[in-house]
Amino acid sequence: MNHYLLVWVALLVGCSKPTPQTDPEPETLVPERVIVAFKPATSTRQGFDLVSSYKLSVSSLNIRYVSSLPADSLAYVTRHMYSKPYFVKPNFTDGTTLISYVDSTRSIEAFVVLQELTATHQKDWLSTIEHLHLSVALNGPSRWQLNVEKGREKQWASEFNKSSLVDTAYVEYFYK
Repeated sequence: MNHYLLVWVALLVGCSKPTPQTDPEPETLVPERVIVAFKPATSTRQGFDLVSSYKLSVSSLNIRYVSSLPADSLAYVTRHMYSKPYFVKPNFTDGTTLISYVDSTRSIEAFVVLQELTATHQKDWLSTIEHLHLSVALNGPSRWQLNVEKGREKQWASEFNKSSLVDTAYVEYFYK
């Protein structure tokens, strides 16, 4: 009899549903910020134009570019990008850079972070894109951080998600 009771208890314990794992509950959304990821075929100019059409500003932009300039232009491309006051220079102590020549694609590739892109900086960056023969890498990530009005973050994310140029738009959260 005790064996049957032990088997029954073991089955009962073994068949109980596990506690579901859930993501941590967000504490609050990050105020005045919306993140937009454009579709890979969207040019930087199209992104700037869409953001400007809503009279919003770009706080930061993370994007991957490919240059059609020859390999011996790598140092020039790097110096030119680093000369921009809004270009975030990596702070790697081992000399690593996010601008390099990739043998397999025979192109210069750059993982770019730009900050505080005023209208003047946007115009200058678009000129830089042309000057350095840059195009958005089709398989590269892009992350645009936009400044929006406090309290309207979700509305702006929803509005950007309606655009055919946008892959996704969302608000960010602080987690507990």
